[in-house]
Amino acid sequence: MFPPPLPPNPAITPVELYNLSDHEALSYAPERLVEAALAVWTSPVYAHFHVGCRHVMALHPVTGVPTFKHFEFTFSCRFDPDRCKMRTRKRKSTGSYGTKNLKDAVNRCNRRRGVTDNPAPAPVPFTNIRFRAYLLIWCAVSRQPFNVLRDPILRELFDYAHPGIVIPRPPTLSRALTCMFNQAMIDGGERFQDIDTAIHLAIDGWTSPLSASFLGIIVIWYEGATVWRSVLDFIHLTESHSGEYLAEETIKCLTRFRVVNQIETICLDNASNNNTFVQNIAPSLPNFAGPQSRTNCAAHVNNLIARAFMSPCNRPSSKRRRTATNARITAPRTDTNNQHPNASSLANPEGSSNTPSDPEVVVEELDGAPPTLAEVDEGRELHDSEVVQKSVLDAIDAMRLRGVIMSTEEAKEARDLFPKVNAFVTHLHKSPTDYAAFSEVRKRHQDSVHLNVEIPSAVNTTRWDSELRCAETYRALRTPIEVMLSDTKYRSLHKFRLTPRQWDLLDMMYECLQVFREVTLFFQQTIPTIHEVFPVLSTLPLRIGAQAALNTLNKYMNIMEGSHVYWIATALCPWYKLQWFTQNGYSANRLVEITKLIQNRVNQHSPPSSTQSNTGSPPIAVSSQSPTSRWMRVPEHASNAASLHTTINGSVAAYLNSPLVSKDTVNGMGGILSFWVREREAGSPLACVALDMLTAPASSVDAERAFSAGRMAVNYRQHRMSLSTFRAKMAIGSWYGTPLLPDIDEVEHVMQAWEGSEPEPIEL
Repeated sequence: MFPPPLPPNPAITPVELYNLSDHEALSYAPERLVEAALAVWTSPVYAHFHVGCRHVMALHPVTGVPTFKHFEFTFSCRFDPDRCKMRTRKRKSTGSYGTKNLKDAVNRCNRRRGVTDNPAPAPVPFTNIRFRAYLLIWCAVSRQPFNVLRDPILRELFDYAHPGIVIPRPPTLSRALTCMFNQAMIDGGERFQDIDTAIHLAIDGWTSPLSASFLGIIVIWYEGATVWRSVLDFIHLTESHSGEYLAEETIKCLTRFRVVNQIETICLDNASNNNTFVQNIAPSLPNFAGPQSRTNCAAHVNNLIARAFMSPCNRPSSKRRRTATNARITAPRTDTNNQHPNASSLANPEGSSNTPSDPEVVVEELDGAPPTLAEVDEGRELHDSEVVQKSVLDAIDAMRLRGVIMSTEEAKEARDLFPKVNAFVTHLHKSPTDYAAFSEVRKRHQDSVHLNVEIPSAVNTTRWDSELRCAETYRALRTPIEVMLSDTKYRSLHKFRLTPRQWDLLDMMYECLQVFREVTLFFQQTIPTIHEVFPVLSTLPLRIGAQAALNTLNKYMNIMEGSHVYWIATALCPWYKLQWFTQNGYSANRLVEITKLIQNRVNQHSPPSSTQSNTGSPPIAVSSQSPTSRWMRVPEHASNAASLHTTINGSVAAYLNSPLVSKDTVNGMGGILSFWVREREAGSPLACVALDMLTAPASSVDAERAFSAGRMAVNYRQHRMSLSTFRAKMAIGSWYGTPLLPDIDEVEHVMQAWEGSEPEPIEL
């Protein structure tokens, strides 16, 4: 129960009245509350509306008597009230309930009235609180430390732009950040309560330069044809990263944001603890069907395939050699008694001697600089290494049965290729003298360099296509590299020289690695979606000749086929439908299963009427041609269609029987989501299923980008900030510009509401 409200204070200022809670403001007339709000609000959007305020009542759960619940602002259009819907907003709600919805309403009203040449809005007057709001968002979005405000040149710049400006102290902004995070988290939960569509998650472990581990939870949802992605929260991990513990912490986060009932799919990388995670979290999420709704990070799969392809030309790092000694790839020694050694003998040769001519001697030097703690998750790195090594060992056995065996010399030359390249690049970066010398050599041989690069690129384990870039730049700089490494002045660098066979191998690797470029570019989209995963990955076997890469691809294609999401999303892509599965050799029974999966989803959204007829709809058409190999190229469109008789009718059958719609046509409509938004507006019950499925992310790598904003996860001047500040800055920086925190007006409103108060500490 709330205490009775205090009598009104005649001397109260508008700001003080605005900051009162609803129950504290109950003794004031609604008109006074509107006047106080308009004195605080600065956005010009409010001039479009008549603003009112009213009581919202609710029945008391015990007595049943109507009881005051909260105040609600009303916004009625001044210009076309008959056709413009009145908008409402809780008095104490800000964040996504601020001006965004009102701005959208104003734009619709103006378009309907033919008001196209709106006068430029009056400039927003300068206020200290708006200035602080901009500083807060700048630090959060651009990963700036609050102490940057102590920079004397920056302070001079501010004073030049606005003489006499009051620059807040870093602790002031830190408190404002805490207030913003606490309020935005509440508003975000309210925002998600109003969303009646599917919400997807992408989850990835993340190690920060602050020597702390976090579980990053990315939320993906759609509004109309727009897909939104944002960090939902950073969970500070303090225990062993078991699947049970990760599931428990994730449920706590989803409960805080009140999205437990809306989670449809979860995208994870391929580490084994994520299998346990899925099993443990599924019972708590009513719309998440466990492994059938879990998707695998396709970018991670592509990276593993590329690493398996590259493995003969690389040595495991020293850390991986310690943790995966049984999976080591070494060339077979000459053995007259064993002309066909098995994979175990290839992996662990006995009696090998390390002479000065043996490249094994310089293996530690050739490994180059190891990735930093912030760049690599050790658990996932170990898992990835084990997957790659097993694929390679299986490939060695498979190729041995076909009589393909590398000699010891060939294997060593291959293994030393990229370690040599990486070690040379690392040396140049560590030695300013040799870096300058290489630059001079490059200038003398400028005519032989046909790429605008100053120095070769190194292999970065966190970037999917770094091996390709490395090979490309090293080949382009071949002449200056060979000149320098052959010069007697640089005898200490001779160990980095490539043999003619290694140069030939580098040329071949460059050509082959371009196979992965298209896939890499696709998965580097802002939000790569699920319907392209099967088609994109299915093109790789047509072009990959390396057995180890094929082994890795087959492994994860089989894993992905256990999820219903890929099947449904691919079939609901208008330019694929069931024809794609037919062309890639899937059986008619599989097509029936896919159709039933779609129908079941439609029934969940809109249960069929008991009077609905089961007759009259045409059977679903599928190709009658003999199943082709899944690894063969086939025409883009199926032909010789025959009828596949099923009990599926209605909108599902109508869609699957209709002709394919070309990708260009769909893109001309605004994209695949716009296509299905139109279908939903036309009354198609299938459209809701399509939008829910097609907005699922194909990869959790976008989570990494959301956390790190590229390579700068934490500004080098921020490494001493508290974990709670780090968590809040990463969240606010990600929320800004989305419906969770649309613009600077929302930030200002929150800061205005919390002005002068002491925030609750952020719980980690």
